[in-house]
Amino acid sequence: MERDTVKKIAKKWYDLIPFPEKFDEEFDRLLEEENDLECMRFEEYDIKQNAPLKGKNLIMFLYFCEELSQRYDAAGISRDILMATLEDFLPSVERNKNLTGKIGVVRAGVLANHLSMRLFRLGRIAFCMDEAPMDIPSKGIKKGDNVLDLHVPAGGPLTMEECEKSFVASERFFKKHFPDFEYQYYTCYSWMLDDVIKPFLNENSNILQFAKLFEVVHQTEQDSILNFLFKYGLADREEIRDCPANSSFARKVKEHALSGGVFHNVLGLKDRNTIKLERK
Repeated sequence: MERDTVKKIAKKWYDLIPFPEKFDEEFDRLLEEENDLECMRFEEYDIKQNAPLKGKNLIMFLYFCEELSQRYDAAGISRDILMATLEDFLPSVERNKNLTGKIGVVRAGVLANHLSMRLFRLGRIAFCMDEAPMDIPSKGIKKGDNVLDLHVPAGGPLTMEECEKSFVASERFFKKHFPDFEYQYYTCYSWMLDDVIKPFLNENSNILQFAKLFEVVHQTEQDSILNFLFKYGLADREEIRDCPANSSFARKVKEHALSGGVFHNVLGLKDRNTIKLERK
């Protein structure tokens, strides 16, 4: 039966990624209980309609990894890049577990970038072939123009050495594998670029150094930083009052939030001409 094929392939990729052992029993139970499964291509899967079905999405997304692997092979993209990119499944499932008490995929639309071969992790940073979210007249950018949008995966220090390696790798990767994708700018939309948090950080902080890579062009009041530092899926700031603050930075952020201070998600730009490629 088709559903058995889906389950077999999903289990294969669950083991390959690999997921932590603490999820094994629950995942096996999910495979046993979920029967609304059928073989299809990723492009045929209705993510919007299935968004509430977190467990089903986990199974189907793991099933789609088989097709994705074949597409990587056909494009000549290394397995190391595939497996590094798929590591983003882990924090998504962890967040859903913390939020709902069950394993599943939270924010399925984000992982769709991975499965559609638009996003690739190249060292410390992941890069997504995307479109500019707005007109930026000072740079000659129109909404919808091609950009490479940065995503910073969880885990590991965000050192400038590793960032520079990732930028260089991205220039070579997209030139080789996607030569028709023309872009001039990298974008990053993140709380890490927010001026508000600068006084809370040591002057040698990796976050501060990372922020200096970008020119700020827009910002929106948003509490994403609290979801990252304290608890994913916050409904109210008061929820962080009892959350531990495990660093000086976290303590200052918490104090600022509980006193009514604002935070922002900031859109930054980086011109690809600023990336120094080593001559071979």
